[in-house]
Amino acid sequence: MTTMTSPERRSRAGRAECTALGCGRPCPHAWLCGDCTDGLREDLYAVRPRLEDLEITLTRQDRIGEHSSGGTELVVWPLPWNDAASKAQTRLLRAVAAVAALWGVPESCDTGDHYCEPYGAAQGGNWVPLAGWLARRAPELAQIPRIGPAAGRLDRAVKSARTVCDLPSHTRRILVGPCPRSGVDGRVYCDGPVWALLPALDSSSATLVCLVCEHEWQTTQWRRAGRDILRRRAVLALRVGAA
Repeated sequence: MTTMTSPERRSRAGRAECTALGCGRPCPHAWLCGDCTDGLREDLYAVRPRLEDLEITLTRQDRIGEHSSGGTELVVWPLPWNDAASKAQTRLLRAVAAVAALWGVPESCDTGDHYCEPYGAAQGGNWVPLAGWLARRAPELAQIPRIGPAAGRLDRAVKSARTVCDLPSHTRRILVGPCPRSGVDGRVYCDGPVWALLPALDSSSATLVCLVCEHEWQTTQWRRAGRDILRRRAVLALRVGAA
């Protein structure tokens, strides 16, 4: 496929509709109506901030914390690996690639084609420049016959990334107690903070996690884990009282 300096225009005559999923507005001269073309442009421009947000989540720079026993110091820990963020990142990159595939690949990078630089960056794994380049050409993208499904896929990917980062799947985080796990000798306890991470939508993926040793307990293990945590809390309380 070659670069399409003048993308194939809509050839259907008469009253045609926008091909974006759920739109259906009259659109006789393009495959996307004006509003959906604007939406495509906004989604392409949103790729950079959404990828940056996902990278923060994936590198575990998100933090949760609690005050120390004295109440003066805020102790923070990185959140555990967020599988939803990893999947959202993959979906977003594939959606941008799908839009780029409709535009095409450069005929030659020896002719000063401005598409070559962002396309080359994408080939090297950086899709942000290409997303911005395509955003500036949203009206031309709207002239490509299969843009409707690709635009819808991109819109869903952007919204998914925003949900993961701005309204995380683990919207409720509850401090449960000290980690009851011990070392191989059975005497050295972790005592790190155990948090319950409760997804807003999918309760089946709720988990308990220690933010020090990173051990996780699935919901089927919560009853036993709860008993162990209560016992460990009681032991620590007695030590504090004795001191």
